Amino acid sequence: MAEFSIEDWLPQEPSQGPPLPEFLNIYWPWYAPPVADFRVSDLVISPKEVNPGQVVTISCLVTNIGAEAGSYTVRMGGDFVAEQTVTLQPGESKTVSFEV
Repeated sequence: MAEFSIEDWLPQEPSQGPPLPEFLNIYWPWYAPPVADFRVSDLVISPKEVNPGQVVTISCLVTNIGAEAGSYTVRMGGDFVAEQTVTLQPGESKTVSFEV
């Protein structure tokens, strides 16, 4: 009879063994594949003091902190409504600016 050690019964790393064919991939209802995830930071409003009729620039940095490429829409509301959509690869960042 073959002898087994506890290591024989422990889960293996996913990188061990050949990859499964696409038709064998199983998707569980509670599992979501990796997606894009975004962080918005570094809000800048320039100039800090304005006079009536003066242009104000509002900008922020959008970073894809997820595992997949994706798009994110930055929306600005209030009296001036605008939006810009950026498409980013994982780890990529772009600055989005609005002039009001």
